[in-house]
Amino acid sequence: MRRVASLGFTLLEAVVALAIFSMMATALLSWMNASTETAMRLDRRAALDGAKQNVIEYMQSVNPMARPTGEEDFGSYRIEWKSTRTTDEVDQHNFPAGTGLYVVALYKVDIKARSTSDPDWFQLSMKMIGQRRVREAATTFGAGG
Repeated sequence: MRRVASLGFTLLEAVVALAIFSMMATALLSWMNASTETAMRLDRRAALDGAKQNVIEYMQSVNPMARPTGEEDFGSYRIEWKSTRTTDEVDQHNFPAGTGLYVVALYKVDIKARSTSDPDWFQLSMKMIGQRRVREAATTFGAGG
């Protein structure tokens, strides 16, 4: 008997090759999906951290004694805050001695941020010092010379 050389794949070889290819494609697509979700989660976290940093920076310019409550729009999100005084008002001390021009108190400031897609995006709580000017500076120099 004479043997005829095989010129192509058999059906079994083609099925095995397709099975191996489909397993590899499934693993690759699963890995790509996980990578995409991780990238989206990191992007959301970076946006949240950036927004929190913006809010903290902005709140440093707010005097809770003068503005105990308020709202501010940051474009894609909005913040609301409410301050509660946690200590009595006390006179500021001057250096090296004496009473200063202000009274000060410690406040707890609760901040809520709302984004366009999430009405309860995040909340922050900060301790801040509030101040109010109650005295005028004394002149220490004479008018004449």
